[in-house]
Amino acid sequence: MTHHDNYYELLRQVHHDLGPSIYLEIGVHEGHSLAFVGPDTRAVWVDPEPKVGSLPANINVVPATSDDFFARPDVAEILGGPVDLAFIDGLHHYDQTLRDFANTERLSSSDATILIHDCLPIDAVTSARERTTMVWSGDVWKAIVALRRFRPDLTIRTVDVAPTGMAIITGLDPSNNVLHERFGEVVESVADLTFDDFVADRDGLCRYPNLEYHTRMPVIADPVRSRLQRKWEVAIGYRIFSKLGWGQLGDGHISARDPERTDHFWVLAHGIPFRAATVDNLALVGPDGRVVEGPDAGGINYAAHNIHWPVLATRPDLVSAAHTHTRFGTPWSANVEPFRAISQESCVFVFDQSIYRGDDLEIADLAGGKAIAAAMGDTSMCILRNHGLLTGGRSPGEAVGLFVLSERVAEVHVKATDPKPVGDEAARRVAESLGAADVGWRAFQWLARDLVPDPSVVLP
Repeated sequence: MTHHDNYYELLRQVHHDLGPSIYLEIGVHEGHSLAFVGPDTRAVWVDPEPKVGSLPANINVVPATSDDFFARPDVAEILGGPVDLAFIDGLHHYDQTLRDFANTERLSSSDATILIHDCLPIDAVTSARERTTMVWSGDVWKAIVALRRFRPDLTIRTVDVAPTGMAIITGLDPSNNVLHERFGEVVESVADLTFDDFVADRDGLCRYPNLEYHTRMPVIADPVRSRLQRKWEVAIGYRIFSKLGWGQLGDGHISARDPERTDHFWVLAHGIPFRAATVDNLALVGPDGRVVEGPDAGGINYAAHNIHWPVLATRPDLVSAAHTHTRFGTPWSANVEPFRAISQESCVFVFDQSIYRGDDLEIADLAGGKAIAAAMGDTSMCILRNHGLLTGGRSPGEAVGLFVLSERVAEVHVKATDPKPVGDEAARRVAESLGAADVGWRAFQWLARDLVPDPSVVLP
């Protein structure tokens, strides 16, 4: 997005780009946003004490609190249809902001955008509940924290514009009742947060974490941040596959178990090129193979559900599985033979591999996936007869790293005309020296740094 010096410039740009049919603004004060509302936009402004003069016919000012406005029986009639764009800048209390968001979402279209002002506070004084300064953000920032925790289905991006930031929220679900049914719990969950907490964990609380490549696999207790980390690794993994020339026919998938709904997994929505993978175009797939969150227009690759769900269900130690059809993995799998210790990387898998010998090359149902999971056992790499390679990892990054390593091993096996493997003892020493327990994760780091050097490219 283009850089903007202040939130008015950003608001102007959003109006220009979206050209909403119906625009709702909560907290209009003196109506400075009037200049941004196009003549074809029906605008409804809500403020208990609006200080505006004469307005065009397409702008309707409702002199009421937002709670009173949303409680009106004719609120849908006043709006004239589902909201396309909303700007929440009313009472600067996080609980009121959450209530305004929940009520606005319910009256919006699913592809609408909701903007929330004042989500990046300056200091403790200007972010206090009571106003004592000219610039005052209140504790609105807590609303963003709460939304991230209780509505992980939303796409929330915060933009650091003067004076106190703006949140851009998409991926709405007007039928979602979490905020309405659990409002007290949501409010209470962030009530004790202070400005010091915000300063200590600014990225983790209100913004996408500053995701970076790590030498060691990160251990993240918070489920919201863990989910983002996993989705980020999946998206990076798909882009790595694309850079290596894999998946151009849509033949492959990388999964990530959801940290809370552990019988669900994230995977790239069907029809999206691997090179275009982002955290936003991943779909959450339930046990029945249906998309429950994320883009669902194209559904998913059904083989992804039939393979990944049984593998992850059987292996609680795994977070992810990776599979695609490759230049060497597929032809080697036609031999229905294990890897041998004929190269350095081969030693990683010699004692950690399995073979699925079934001839059902099209995994058309869960029975096929369950058979694969049974054949895979507790190994991290399985050769699927006449099909290709499948790897599992404690993280998506590890699964991807192991997959690329296994493809290199397959290449050696295909090209070596008369290989002479080393003995088991030597192979074990090589595996230990390579750090077999973490080699997949480290391989992912090298691949990602080289092929996807900007780790933020998959973030919205």
